[in-house]
Amino acid sequence: MKESKVPRSMTRFARTQTLARLETLAKEWKRASVSPHDEETIHDFRVAIRRFVQCLKLFQAFFRAGAISKIRKPLKKLLDRCGDVRNYDIALELLREAGFEHDPAAADLRRMRRRRERELERRLIRSKSRQRSKDWRAQLKTGPESGGEPWDSRATVSENASRILPAMAAEFFTAGTRAALPDASHETMHTFRLLAKRLRYTLEVFSPVYGQELNRDLAAIRELQDRLGAINDCVASRRLIKRNSKADRAIRLMVPARETEFRAYWEREFSPESAAAWDGWLASAKQKERGVNIYILRHAEAEPASARLRDADRGLTPQGRRAVERTLKAARRTKLAPDAIFTSPLLRARQTAEAASSVLECTEVRETKHLMPTAPPALLWKELGALKNDGVVVLVGHEPQLSRVIGFLLESPVVVDLKKGALVRIETRSQHGPPRGVLKWMLTPRLARSSN
Repeated sequence: MKESKVPRSMTRFARTQTLARLETLAKEWKRASVSPHDEETIHDFRVAIRRFVQCLKLFQAFFRAGAISKIRKPLKKLLDRCGDVRNYDIALELLREAGFEHDPAAADLRRMRRRRERELERRLIRSKSRQRSKDWRAQLKTGPESGGEPWDSRATVSENASRILPAMAAEFFTAGTRAALPDASHETMHTFRLLAKRLRYTLEVFSPVYGQELNRDLAAIRELQDRLGAINDCVASRRLIKRNSKADRAIRLMVPARETEFRAYWEREFSPESAAAWDGWLASAKQKERGVNIYILRHAEAEPASARLRDADRGLTPQGRRAVERTLKAARRTKLAPDAIFTSPLLRARQTAEAASSVLECTEVRETKHLMPTAPPALLWKELGALKNDGVVVLVGHEPQLSRVIGFLLESPVVVDLKKGALVRIETRSQHGPPRGVLKWMLTPRLARSSN
């Protein structure tokens, strides 16, 4: 959903989002009442309850206090019954994986599961989903217009998101760092899993503000939840089969590998650097950014290195200058008009930047050490953050650094065959936090020559 479709009123947004989740819950409730034996249906029902309840918790300031508690009480009972059935399903699945499918322990679990399933079915029949959801909808349409802490009803939805969500993300990263420690208890990991789930459901609520760019982060948290869930599955299942020491030991031996997978994923996807990126990205909602258009230009062919010529002093060959000018003239036909050209301090890059300045008629040329061959891309991105929104820049540098810059902007470990004098256009969706870049095109001197 685009920003233009997000209501400015925080009160209206809170109620709209909550009622939308109630509508989804009503549909899943009806499905579960018709098919209480279907594992996938019950799973979808549980998720719908959790998403709705998280909305109630998140926006409780906008509803009457008594209404919230009356709604949550019967849902908790339903959630507990659904959870009981699912716990037995998971335990049976782990027993099959461990080779104990025909063990007496598995027969006991199947018998207990049938009992829990009958209890769930009876509660679903008594729950009167249609009437309850109708009553709840009426109750949730009224409440304090001004809301309350932590929300500011005088601010826009984007301004509220920019203020509240970075703090929630910071709590998530702090808790995750603790949970990923080698000596972290399973209780600590489970608590963090629930926190991650609440953060994901909250981010989903605000997805109309941040748009599709949020999908990657949501997928990363969902994958994290799955890895933590795999650990919790073992812990919960051991409580159900504790009388069978062999089966219990087989499941216990699955845990270390799952813990290792969780810690490796956390370190890879949620590093301290990404914590800062999340903070900037979530705080940028109120800025309505359009990002920066970045043109990456590798320097043209240069003089060969020799004992008498320092690498920093290698200039362009006449052939190299002509080739890059061809590329730039072809790019100019795409209406390329940069606000600034950033270049490495090395001579061959500076001379390439001078050619770009002349062909593209851009007088703003800046040298930066962040385009040196070994410079980290993150520092260059930080420098670009000072530019105006929707700006256009040309970056002139060297390999292999420019390939790393491209990978950083695209947030993907890509391998790029960037020829000398070649130009790559990347459009970023953000200017603070993750760049969320999109590769638009690449132009080489050979392609430029064929287009003339």
